Amino acid sequence: MHPILTSSIPPIEKLPGGLIFDSDLSIKGGEGHCKTLMEGAFLLEKILHADDIKALRTIFQQAPKKEEVSALGLKKSEKEQYFGSERVSLWAPELAEQLYQLLLPFLSERKFNDFSRTDFWQEPAAFRWKPIGLSPLLRMMSYPKGAEHLPHYDAAYFYPDAKFCSLMSVIFYLSSHEKGGATRILKDGQDEIREMERKHFDRNYPALQEEVKFKVKPKAGSVFLFDHRLFHDAEPCEEERILIRTDLVFEAF
Repeated sequence: MHPILTSSIPPIEKLPGGLIFDSDLSIKGGEGHCKTLMEGAFLLEKILHADDIKALRTIFQQAPKKEEVSALGLKKSEKEQYFGSERVSLWAPELAEQLYQLLLPFLSERKFNDFSRTDFWQEPAAFRWKPIGLSPLLRMMSYPKGAEHLPHYDAAYFYPDAKFCSLMSVIFYLSSHEKGGATRILKDGQDEIREMERKHFDRNYPALQEEVKFKVKPKAGSVFLFDHRLFHDAEPCEEERILIRTDLVFEAF
């Protein structure tokens, strides 16, 4: 693992279900293949082996503490109108490195332009970035029946040396669903605006069907990677939906 990834440990005790995870778990991985869905959005299928999926779900199920998060991604309030998720936040460098090695054959240098949907333009402002690893902070999430995550943008995490930062969101699906539960990329009317001038306001109400560009149905063992600043949500599901959410970290060059 690149040393920059463990150079700044977040306040684990303040994160939902925060836990430092140390285990000898060995990830097997699957055969894997990649589909490009649009610029800055990729679906990797059959990345995890069935045994990996079972082991990762067990980590979540046996975690000593789980905490509720609202459909806005914040600590849940009794006044929340929409159901969100139950989370465990793992600080797990070894597990993150194993998961990264499964993705590595499908990753390459990224070349951005003024309209790319991520935070490449912030200091040190570079158009070429290469992936170096997954963030060791793995957020395991369980969405109960009817729960959702309202339309929002993700954002870069900048390390102490700012030439290292996260630029892509990563979702490992640990359950499969045909009806509901999809991660949806949404239209926000800002395609013709340069990224540094776009507005990134999250929304406290659901998206309309006509706002959906495309959706990714959860399939256990698949991984969805997309640029942080793509507007997206998670639609309600008819049964429990389980996943791991983390970030792909890059180095400017």
